[in-house]
Amino acid sequence: MFESLIFMYEKGGWVTVAILICSVLSLAIFLERLWSTRNKYVLPEEFYNQLLNLINENKTEEALAMSRENKSSIANIAVAALTHIDNPNLEKYIENQGKNEIAELEKNISILGLVATISPLLGLLGTVTGMIRMFHQVAIRGIGDHRFVAAGIWEALITTAAGLIVAVPSYVGYRYLISRVDRKTLRLEQESERLKESIISRKRS
Repeated sequence: MFESLIFMYEKGGWVTVAILICSVLSLAIFLERLWSTRNKYVLPEEFYNQLLNLINENKTEEALAMSRENKSSIANIAVAALTHIDNPNLEKYIENQGKNEIAELEKNISILGLVATISPLLGLLGTVTGMIRMFHQVAIRGIGDHRFVAAGIWEALITTAAGLIVAVPSYVGYRYLISRVDRKTLRLEQESERLKESIISRKRS
């Protein structure tokens, strides 16, 4: 890894190293968000069905204990609801916790979008610095030594290509995660409403 960074620095300059760091950050965020937004951590079907059954059977203490052991988004919403089951502002607690869970689902996705935006800009910056280096060498050594001209053009091209190579998959990953979170958010909102209605109906009975 260290040798690769040295090679990238020598051939494309410090801008290429910055783009490489962006690529690592982008991949790490994408994989982490894929893992963290699985159904297991958002709305596990088996747990949720058991939870509704317990609430419908008026076993709220058991439902609360089970929800505290589960680490999913719907479980956290259930804990907020069941711990304030006798509070007249029950709906507000559910709504607030739901917002917290949605924010957790969206965490760091904006950074992926930022990487997709700045990577080609870094590539453009590398193009400019490469051309500056080339003309600087021409001014010092004259146009006779083509090696320095080639080195500047190489830096310009490699940084542009690197920026685009990072930006395109980062943007695709960003849009995919946005779509994925939107679907899970909609489902979470629907099931939170269903959970709220189950709790309210049990209170009335």
